This record gives sequence, C-alpha cells and structure tokens, in this order.
Amino acid sequence: MLSEALLAGAARQAAPVFSSAGAATEMGTLHGLYWLTANLCERPAMLVVDDLHWADAASLRFLVHLANRLDGLPLLVAAAARAGSRGVDPELYDRAVRRRDRGAPLPR
Repeated sequence: MLSEALLAGAARQAAPVFSSAGAATEMGTLHGLYWLTANLCERPAMLVVDDLHWADAASLRFLVHLANRLDGLPLLVAAAARAGSRGVDPELYDRAVRRRDRGAPLPR
C-alpha cells in the first residue's frame, strides 16, 4: 500500500485507484494522480511507459493530463510504442505522444 505521505493533500483523490472501491470522479482521479506523481518527485524521477499502443483510454488521459502539467516537476516521461499503431483511442494517443518541450510529434 502507498504511504500516507505520498497520498497527502490533493494526492488523496488518487487513493480510490489503489483500492477495490474504484475512483469517485475522473477529474478528481486525474488531479489526485498528478499530485501523487508530484509527491514522488522529491528528487528527479523518470516515468517509463512501455507498449503505449496497448494503453487504455484512462491511462492515455492521465498521460495527457500529466504532460500538460510537467513544468516545474523534475520528471522525465519516456514512452515506447509499436510504429504504426495508435491504440484504442487514436486522438488521445496522438495527444499523449506529443513532446511538450517543442510540441512536435515524436519520430516513428
């Protein structure tokens, strides 16, 4: 189970994701997961996502939500995906694979 310190403050909204109760609201869950990630970034960190083309829509929404809020976080997000595959939600997938530093799509 996650420590209380990691789920402190706004990150508490992510707690249902880690229990059998399930998440209360999508925006609350995204916000809570963002703060959980921020709490994990006391030191520089890296989030690695393999097989992004297999990600479900909820995971893609979180990656987009996180990518739009990376400024100020000592976090590198790296994702790998099969070339030519855009997953279950192509629009969300395209938004998730855009670099936030330049706004350019990642090379395929």
